[in-house]
Amino acid sequence: MSRSDGPSEQQERVIGLLLSGKNQREGAEKVGVARETVSRWHNEPAFIAMMNARRLELWQAHRDRLCTLAHRAVDAMQGLLDSGDEGVRLRAAMAILKTVSEGGKPVGPTEPEDVEAEQAFVEQMRTLHRMDAEDHRRMAEQRHELNRLIADTS
Repeated sequence: MSRSDGPSEQQERVIGLLLSGKNQREGAEKVGVARETVSRWHNEPAFIAMMNARRLELWQAHRDRLCTLAHRAVDAMQGLLDSGDEGVRLRAAMAILKTVSEGGKPVGPTEPEDVEAEQAFVEQMRTLHRMDAEDHRRMAEQRHELNRLIADTS
């Protein structure tokens, strides 16, 4: 997927299928591409950004629907304040209110450039981690060699 062209129809369909709960294999089969193709798309910044943008749109739509239910949840809670036997409804109403008031956005970068920057940062962290592991290994070898030399001289 090139940045200027935008996603292909197949990529758009796969994104929709993935966001509806299908896995890569199922999405690939429904669209008529190899699973490896979908896997490759998952590593392309433009595809990742498009997927994140669609996920954000879905999240916002669901949040909007929940917000329209909030007044009913408050009404249910208000009606249940005097009732001792309807705990299930009370907990459900409280869960809706908690979701509306505390819900976080489950989304990553929505621009290809931001996805690339995030990927570069992750790779830098991996490189630093590998360097740290190699440094620790070298230091352990040097410590072992030093201990051996000390033992040989005593």
